Amino acid sequence: MELPLTPGTYHLDAMHTQIGFSVIHLGLTPVRGAFADFNGQLLVGETPALSQLHVTINLPSLQSTNRGREEHLQGADFFDSDQYSDMIFRSTHIRGDGEQWTVTGDLTLRGVTNPVTFDAQMTGRSVFPLDQKEHIGFVASGSLSRTAFGVGASIPTMMLSDEINIELAVQLVPA
Repeated sequence: MELPLTPGTYHLDAMHTQIGFSVIHLGLTPVRGAFADFNGQLLVGETPALSQLHVTINLPSLQSTNRGREEHLQGADFFDSDQYSDMIFRSTHIRGDGEQWTVTGDLTLRGVTNPVTFDAQMTGRSVFPLDQKEHIGFVASGSLSRTAFGVGASIPTMMLSDEINIELAVQLVPA
């Protein structure tokens, strides 16, 4: 397995990266949200096993197109962002080859840490004219159990699905 990136440090380009989620409401439709404030870096080693990804997401930066929903999600029923302002992901294993990758790591939310796996696909690379640096694109997806993290644990799954789908569109930039 060979990484498609030169060993070194890469940062998430926050202006061109989206971190979003969706959850099924009443068994009917997905309700979507995204986070506006996050940072992360990928440390690429000589092999995938020597590489690490670390991402921190500021929970109060949640955007969902509905202020009331955003306030409810920030409260004690869900994120409890007054006490736990960040969600943190640290990779434990990166594997793949070429364009297809799997990133497994520990996600900490509300003080609870559980393993989560993301399937990632490299979407390309291009030099961005404004900073003259090569940007590398990836899309990734995964899912988690909200109740395993204590998120909305008192909300029945008939009202809100237990499975939360995570969707990422990421641009990485060499440091």
